[in-house]
Order: sequence, then C-alpha cells, then structure tokens
Amino acid sequence: MEPTFPLFRLPENAIINVLKNLRLGQLFIISLVSSKTKNLVTSLGLRADCVEITVTGFLHISVDIGRARFHLIIFTNSNDENGELPADITLPGSADFYFEDTRMQLTAQLFNFSNWLNHIQALFCWIKPPNVYFGRGCEIFKVQSLKDAIGDVNDLYVSGRLTDVMSREVLKQFNTPNILYLDKNPFEDVSEIQKCFIQNRKTIIFDDVYSLDDMLLVNSERAEFFHPISQKQFNQFVKHWIRGSNPRLQDMSLSIDKIDFPSGEVYLKGIRCTTMEEVAKQEIIENHRLPIADMAQIRRNDGTTAVVVTKDSENVLFDFSLISTKTKNLVTSLGLRSISVEIKLCRVIRIFVCFENARFQFIIYNFSNDLDGELPADIALPVGAAFFGWPGPIIQLTTPLLNFNNWLNHIRTVFCYTLPPCISFSRGSERFNIGLLKDAIGSVNLLLVLEQSTYIQYKNILSHFNTPSRLFLVRNPFEEVSEIQKFFIQNFQSFAFHDVYSLDDMLLVNSEKIKFTCPISQKQFNQFVKHWIRGSNPRLQCMSLSIDKIDFPSGAVYLKGIRCMEMNEEAKQEIRENHSLSVNVDMVQVRRRDGTPAVVVTKDSEHVLFHFSLISTKTKNLVTTLGLRADSVEIRICRVIRIFVYFGNARFQFMIYNFSNDLDGELPADITLPVAAAYFGLPGQIIQLTTPLLNFSKWLNHIRTVFCCTLPPNVHFARGSERFDIGSLKNTIGNVNWLYVFRGSTNIHNKNIFKYFNESKNLYLDGNPFEAACETQKLFIQNFKSIGFYDVYSLDDLLSVNSENADFGYPIAQKQFNQFVKHWIRGSNPRLQHFSLTIDTNDFINGEVYLNGIRCMEMNEEAKREIRQKQWRLSNCDVVQIRREDGTTAAIATKNDGDRRLNIHLIVWH
Repeated sequence: MEPTFPLFRLPENAIINVLKNLRLGQLFIISLVSSKTKNLVTSLGLRADCVEITVTGFLHISVDIGRARFHLIIFTNSNDENGELPADITLPGSADFYFEDTRMQLTAQLFNFSNWLNHIQALFCWIKPPNVYFGRGCEIFKVQSLKDAIGDVNDLYVSGRLTDVMSREVLKQFNTPNILYLDKNPFEDVSEIQKCFIQNRKTIIFDDVYSLDDMLLVNSERAEFFHPISQKQFNQFVKHWIRGSNPRLQDMSLSIDKIDFPSGEVYLKGIRCTTMEEVAKQEIIENHRLPIADMAQIRRNDGTTAVVVTKDSENVLFDFSLISTKTKNLVTSLGLRSISVEIKLCRVIRIFVCFENARFQFIIYNFSNDLDGELPADIALPVGAAFFGWPGPIIQLTTPLLNFNNWLNHIRTVFCYTLPPCISFSRGSERFNIGLLKDAIGSVNLLLVLEQSTYIQYKNILSHFNTPSRLFLVRNPFEEVSEIQKFFIQNFQSFAFHDVYSLDDMLLVNSEKIKFTCPISQKQFNQFVKHWIRGSNPRLQCMSLSIDKIDFPSGAVYLKGIRCMEMNEEAKQEIRENHSLSVNVDMVQVRRRDGTPAVVVTKDSEHVLFHFSLISTKTKNLVTTLGLRADSVEIRICRVIRIFVYFGNARFQFMIYNFSNDLDGELPADITLPVAAAYFGLPGQIIQLTTPLLNFSKWLNHIRTVFCCTLPPNVHFARGSERFDIGSLKNTIGNVNWLYVFRGSTNIHNKNIFKYFNESKNLYLDGNPFEAACETQKLFIQNFKSIGFYDVYSLDDLLSVNSENADFGYPIAQKQFNQFVKHWIRGSNPRLQHFSLTIDTNDFINGEVYLNGIRCMEMNEEAKREIRQKQWRLSNCDVVQIRREDGTTAAIATKNDGDRRLNIHLIVWH
C-alpha cells in the first residue's frame, strides 16, 4: 500500500532531515501515524527537560525541550460535556493540542491517560519524575488512578481552590514529592499538617497560617513561608535553631508583620549577633541573588554559622500609616506628594500610587467570596489589602479592613493627592458595580476603556464615567451611529479612538486633540479638510490620523482642490520643535475662511522608501540619491533579528529569520541563507514580504547603502540569540558602537559574545556571566567610552573601571562608596568623567556616612546650575564639590528617588 504522505516515500535519512526542522507539535502528530513514524521521531533523540501534568477538569500535559514547549489536553470519555461527573482515566479519550494558536483535535488515536504518558515518555526520552499541579475541577478524577499512572513526582502543587477533602486525598497518594507547594492547610488536626513539615523534602512552600511548632518541625533543606508572623515567634525560632533544631535546614524565607513593631525591633533580642565584613556580605548577596539588605551573623551551639538577612518592604510607609490614627498623621506630616493615582480594574482592583521615580501598588477585592474573581464583588464591603512583598510573594494584610472608598480616601490623605485619578477598565471588571465605583472615585482625568467581555459593559462604563478630561476608547460598542457620535461631540481635552470611523464622526469632533489609528481613504481626508476650511471643528487644535497607502494607485489626491501655501523654514522649525516632529516631514499651510491658519504635516510610513528601494536596482539608486542619512542603526538579536533604522524622531524596523525552518525560532538559524523580510505596517500588523530574498549580510549592506549609514551599529543580544552563530554575526556586522548583553541566555553564550564582540565603544551588561572576579574585571579595565553594569559588584570592580562614563545599577553600601571616593581622591580611575550608582537607604540606619572623612566644599549656584543643565537627571539634586590630590575637581550630586535608594553621580568638573 502506498504511504499516505509523500514525505514517507523519501529515503529514511531524507525523512529524518525534514523531521529535524519541524516543531514539537508537528513531530508529535507524525509519531501517531504508525509505529514506523514513532520510531523515526524517537530516533531524533529529543530529550524532555521537564514534563508538567496539570489536573483540573481535564488533563493537561506540557513537555519542555530547551525553550520549546508542547501542550496536550486529554479528555476522558465522561458522560457529561461539562466534565462534572466522575471520569475514568483507564478509558480511551480524545486529545487536543495547540498549533499556531489554533486548537486542533486528534481523532485518529484514542489512548487512555496512561498510554498517552507512555507515548510521550518513549518519544521524548523522559525518565525524570514529572511536576504535577492539582487545581479546581480535579475532583472528577480518582486520585489513586492518577497516582498509579503517574508514579513519583518531583514538584507537587496543591492549589488552595481544592476542597479540604480533595487536598488531603492528593497529599495521601502523592506523599513523596521533592518539592511541595501547599496553598492552604486542609487539616483540622494540627498533627496532620505537621506530618508534611517533618518529611525530609528538598523544599516546602507553605501559604497559610503556621505556628512556632510547625517551624521547628521543618525537615526540608529549604522552606518558604508566605504568611507573616510576629517578632516573638521568629525570635523564639532562632533561639531554638541555635540550640540545635532543624538540622537539615539550609535556607528559610519568611516575613514579619510590620504592625508588630510598635515598640521597636525585638526579633533578634537576646541573640548574639556578629557584625559581618563587607566581603562576606557581598558573597552572600552574590550567591543568593539578594538585594542590598541588612545582615547579621549568628552561630549555633555546635559551631554552625548562619546569616539573618532582613529587608523592609517598599511599602513600609504606607503599611506604617495603617497602624493607627497617630501613625497615619506621622506619615502625612512628611509631606509626600504623589504625582498621580492610577486605578486599574479587572477581576481585582489595583491601585498604583506614583511618585517622581517610584511607585507602589496594592490589590483589593482579590480574596472576595470566590477565589477566581468571577462572582460579583461589593465594593462597599470592608476588605484587607495585598502588597507585593519581598522576597516576591503577594502579602495579604488582615488589618485594617476598609471598603474601597475608605482605601481611596486614606491614599488621598497620606500622599496629599487631590487631583482626579486615572482609571482603566479591562476584561473582568464586570464583577464590580459601575455606579458604586463612580460614586467612590468621582471625576477622572484619563479614562481608558480597554477590551471588555461584552458591549453592554462598554456602554455601562461610558454611561457612568461620562465626563473624563481625556478618553481612550479601543472599541465602538454602539449599534446606533448617533450613540458613538455623542462622544465625538463632547469637549474632551484629548480623545483617542481605535475603531472604524466615518467623515461624519470626524466633523463632530469637539476635542482639542484627537487621535485616530484606523486608516482612512484620501477622499475622506480631503472632504474633512474642505469642511474645516468652511468652519467645522472650531475647538480642534491637533488631529493625527493615517491614510492607507493602498489608496494611492493614481497618486496623492488628499489635498486636491485645497489651496496650500508654502512655509518658510523658520516656521517649519517652530512646528517641529513644538510638536516633536522629525526633520523629514512635509508641511504646507492651509487657511480657513475666518483667517485661522493650520499646518498639514505629512510623512510617509518609515517603510515606504525602503520598500520602494527593494523593487529594482534603479529604485534602489533613486532612493539613495535622496541623501537620506540614518542617525543610527540598531540590531536586536533574539529568536529573530530585528533591524531598526533611526532618523531624527522617526524610525522603522523590520525582521528577518522570523520565518525560518521552525516557526518557534528554536532551531539553529544560518544567517548565510537568503530570506525575505517582514515589517510592521499600519495599523500595527506584521507584513511579510516574499521578495527579495537576501541573507543577513546583504540586508545590512542594502540598509547602509540606501540610508548612507557608515557608523558602527548598536547591537543587542537577548534570550533566544543562541540560535545564531556568534562568529558569523561578528563577521557580518563588524565593529559595534554600543553592545548590549541582556539576561536570559546562558553564561556560556554570553561569554562567547564577549569573545567575538570584544572591541565595542560602549558596553551595557545586564548580568555577570563570569564565575571568576578577574574575568569581570577584564571588562571593567577596558577603556570604553561608557559602561553600564547591572549586577552585583565589589569595591575592586569599581576601582578597575577605566571608562569615561560608568553607570552601575545595583545598590551598594555607604562604606563601599566612601572607600571608592577616597581612592579616587588619591588617584584611582584617572579616565573617569561621570559615575552614577545608588546606595540602599536601608544602610542609613545609623545615619549618613557615605561622605564621612571626605572634605566637601560648597558650590556656588551658577556652577550647580551648569551641572544640572548638562545632566538632565540631576534636577533638584544636592551638589557638593570634592578635589583629588592632583587638583582635579569633581561634583557629587545626590538625590533620593523615593524608592529607598539614594542616587549618586560623581562628575569630574573641569
């Protein structure tokens, strides 16, 4: 019998070469055709890094291989379509999977759950225990049957959405995971939950109330407790640990409720703490990837040492203001003034309080009657707030309990905020009563109505919040044209509309500024301008829109029949400066009958000329003769290669190697192969060109020729760039101006980047890929023009810097900065012109000592003003002058950013 697919008529080695270039989902389908195809796929030697099984109302299997992921959803043959009756996993069932965002059903093979698992195990050489997640809906499955099919597990996650009975059954059957995540305590008897703590796991993570006895029974290497405890409880635990409890424990993280600090800090009272050297602290920070924090060393009776690391939450002041009326008044007296308050409504309410360089957010109504946030929520009911705490989890406060209106009033009082807030509605906000929200919030500045679940919800929001200063509307929810026109006719300060609109809609606009994103025809714009000349839209100051270039087959006619006047260069320049327009825009002046002048500014999409240059050698030469000169070219390499070309305030970008052999961009890509480019068109869609086909080198040369770009480009390497050969990239790109290396790739890959791209003028390093300090210092010692470093660093690293400009993003201790300045005064870092870094203000517990022992001189106001003008980040900074021993002067500018950090700039002053 002839094979069904032409592919299988090829020789086996040819079939395997084709299979190597397919995605995991495609390989999985092919493996189901026959035993032969299964063996062919297995012969590829693909090895699963991780298999995750999610048990809810159905069974979901995820397979991870490198950065590729494959999803399989298994439905058992239960009698009900809703998946509510008991399901038998021993019966064969159908499976679905996602391919290119399309859900597809497999009907040819009906396996039971165990057979599906065995198939995946054989296909992807999976031998490790899987990670298993139990969520709401898993009650339809028999846990014993799941255990028999799955066997041992590595990570076990038991959601808090399960019933206590179901949670107990899961813990009974899956009783030996290496890592246990337990969202809540399902046991009434204390001794039962303690059986979980006493097991010798690798990690236990617990998100419910726990006692001192529970802590003392922990037998895991690592423990994370999310629920805050009292100072006394922590103090007692540490004293027990010193006497010998918890012998296997290597790392424990928890939080102490700040409300328990009315009489000061006593959590280490009676415990002998040893001060640590900076080198030891730095080692702890590096090994555990901690922010700058307070540390103290303790020692247990058997000689074992440990470090207690503490850090205040960023929300401390707000948290402190909630303790009592007295603390509220104390925080209010500080005169902290927020710039804006943003209220974002989805299934929960998020409130963002924004300051100049910082913000904090908290959540309310996230733990209402239903955990999914699907039932109606009453904002008149008092609730606690949840914060994003450290080291990462959301921390739920139990007191005070305030309703939405009282929370908002508390914020307005404490942070001196009197302006109308900005508010956005997203999908899920229908659970809140819009009328009650309006009563609580009052007037709003900016109203953003994003995607909603129904048009009824859109209408309800717009009905109540009907007088914002600015409106952003992503959809037109009205059937009747007259209804949406009621919004065009309102006198907003600005209005952004992201749906289809007519000429009548345009003529009704009564806002000062309007932005339309959906493109229109030339005729429609032409008619609008003629109406404006005759007197329409009297309040309009600025309108931005786009005309579809497809409407230009017979040329540009959008100003046909309109009297246009040329403008002198001085007037054009003024328009560009006032409206931040690029140099290469065309301008003409029109005048309405009442004498009011206006300027029509037009600019081709940044891609038009480039697209035109690709048609032929002749069109390429025509575009080149225009003398367009790119300010810079930026190459961003991740799973695809993006090239950005910048002109003044404009840019265009296109992508290559985004449609190579594998759509996920996971297999190696050969940049010597010719490919077509894709670019971003209007309004935002990606347009794939089919011609010409050029390799990376030729695309780059085309850009350099057409846009007269002779300077070295800026190059970014991010996650996914491993698929490209670094040596080939270097040979093609040549020298670079800025080299950006971001986190996300392996250290080996990043080292390879530095090996080849070793002569950049400027360097931005988001993480340190080197284990040895001397390797990192080889980078610091190079004479870059600028270096940016965003990982942990030492005093020796600072002293090795040989660049003119340095920006270190990770905060350091006062002492470390003080020592650096003293070394600079004695002659270190001779090329340095500008250094910026931060000090964590947690280190200010005993006062400011970062300039201790350094002779500082006051500067006159003129000198300060000159520094502030040259360095835009230094407005409102405190400035002092220092002098090194050779007579060179420098200014030290400091500014507290409101986020528990002190920003410091050292500027050499000539």
